[in-house]
Amino acid sequence: MLIELLSSFSRKEMGDFNDYVRSPFFNKNQSLIKLCSYLKLYHPDFSNEAIEKKKVFSAIFPGIKFNDGFMRTLIFGLSNLAEDFLSYTRYKNSYYKDKSFLLYELNDRQLNRTLEKNVKSITRNLEREVIRDNEYYYDKYNLENEKYLYYFRRKPDVYEKIVKKTRLKEMTEYMTIYYYTCIIGDYIRLFNLKNIYNVDFDFSGLDNIPDISKNPVLNKIPCLLVSYYELMLFVNNSDHTTLGKIKDILNEYENTLDKDHVYNIYINMINYCNRKVSSGRGEFEKEVLRLYKTGIEKNILPYHGIAHFRFYTTVTETAIRAGELDWANYFINKYKTKLPDEIMENTYNYAKALYDFAAGKFSDSLERLSIVKYNDVYHKLKCKCLTAMLFYELGYTVQLLSHIDAFNHFIMNDNLLNSNRK
Repeated sequence: MLIELLSSFSRKEMGDFNDYVRSPFFNKNQSLIKLCSYLKLYHPDFSNEAIEKKKVFSAIFPGIKFNDGFMRTLIFGLSNLAEDFLSYTRYKNSYYKDKSFLLYELNDRQLNRTLEKNVKSITRNLEREVIRDNEYYYDKYNLENEKYLYYFRRKPDVYEKIVKKTRLKEMTEYMTIYYYTCIIGDYIRLFNLKNIYNVDFDFSGLDNIPDISKNPVLNKIPCLLVSYYELMLFVNNSDHTTLGKIKDILNEYENTLDKDHVYNIYINMINYCNRKVSSGRGEFEKEVLRLYKTGIEKNILPYHGIAHFRFYTTVTETAIRAGELDWANYFINKYKTKLPDEIMENTYNYAKALYDFAAGKFSDSLERLSIVKYNDVYHKLKCKCLTAMLFYELGYTVQLLSHIDAFNHFIMNDNLLNSNRK
């Protein structure tokens, strides 16, 4: 576990962690300092020979007999420090979480002047924020809550002054925005899981979510309103105007939304269109490709610039179904380098097999497909479908009949495939 943690550190983070371990505020164990300094020399590769326990022990404690129990204790101790370091750096890199705890302490210690100075500074910084997602409103709630506690502590009997100096009404609105944005996001996740796998969830809680679009306060909050419309893509599947409403919000407010949220919005719009295609609405096929192209052009897709298997192959399939073979081939070749190294060749070969099939190069497609390894049950399903089509196109009747029989058993016996897929 220790090596796994340290391997995830960048060069700078490893240096910072070494300083962290050396700080007497965080650690006073000199043996842990020695162990960390030794491991820093072999970061990030950590060859098996260099980190073998006995070799490490003799390097940091020369002339002392190896003690396995003591060595395990050191590894455990440094692992704990590494976890604490990750938590600490995440906390320090989150300005408003850091300041939220500061305000709490200043209030608790009744350091009024310092508290007032920090409240003004934090308020200014919050108003300058461009990204106004659910966390933004949660931070505003925390700020107003500390202000309320401050005034209440100073003048608990003069409530009218507390009301004038604090924003109690807005404070409840901030928490409401945060709550509904989070709970709507959770339901969207459940709907997606339900559509992919053979699982069901209790959606009765949806009745407690109001119509955000008709609330005069909440419908002015882009991050919440767009989340509500995302949810409606699942709940009210027949209302085709919802897609346009989401696009309108993105056109005007996309720069105020968290990039991960924008990514999820695109994926949910694409999935909605795919469900329409599956139900016989073929006109949505072009819309799927338009959404992919727009997301790619804006660097929203793929996720964090990494083209994982499902994204890469789905975009390829979409372009092929839309009849844009040249663009499909362009995408396959251009985005190959954005695939993770460990799946690059396998994913590329599968995508090229799809392209070769669409281009009528059936033998080339079958040859590429024969060296593809399955990633998961859905990839296996797609490969088997493509194999059947290739056997048919090539006139391999005996192989096709045998393949169909095995394919049928696979579908019937797999418990993860939902009924619609089967």
